[in-house]
Amino acid sequence: MFVTDAAPIRTTVIIPAYRAWSTLPAVLRALAPQIGPGREALLVESGTAGQSTQLEHRWPWLGVLETPRRLSAGQARNLGAARAHGELLAFLDADAVPSADWLDRMQEALTPHLDAVVGAILNGTPHSRIGTAEYVLTCSETFPGRVRPLRHGPSASLLVRRECFEALAGFNEQLPAGEDTVLTFPIASRQRLGFAPHATVEHT
Repeated sequence: MFVTDAAPIRTTVIIPAYRAWSTLPAVLRALAPQIGPGREALLVESGTAGQSTQLEHRWPWLGVLETPRRLSAGQARNLGAARAHGELLAFLDADAVPSADWLDRMQEALTPHLDAVVGAILNGTPHSRIGTAEYVLTCSETFPGRVRPLRHGPSASLLVRRECFEALAGFNEQLPAGEDTVLTFPIASRQRLGFAPHATVEHT
């Protein structure tokens, strides 16, 4: 089931997931109050079948796309984008818990001269050495205090105009990783990629 409102859908949040049940419920709890008129959310759950009714009963505001075959993150995001109704596509990871005003802040930061915006990523596992090391290695571009222009951005917290996304042919599905860098690098090179330091997610 997909969310339907009287207002046309402006923004679609897309979450790819594969066996993410240790983190996904926290992400959905944080996202739920942010989905209202003009917004929808799609969960692309790959590697499963027959769970969509159960998931939509638990989260009735959430649209669920299931595939029996496991998809790469890029494939899952592209599938969600193909089914989305919004002119703005907001990508969120299944282990990235958004702040209460995350989506508002992302949309506010997407000024007319930008095609995409990346939010700040916080360390959600500060007491774990392994988790903190992974955070530093993978999220250094999006530390909250960043002042230099972005060179690229991660899809854990990314808002992009659909027309730009489609012009770039979406995420490269052949890559096992780094597909978000490939997508956002040309946007940044044109100085059309912005940073929203107050639109935060916690990487758990």
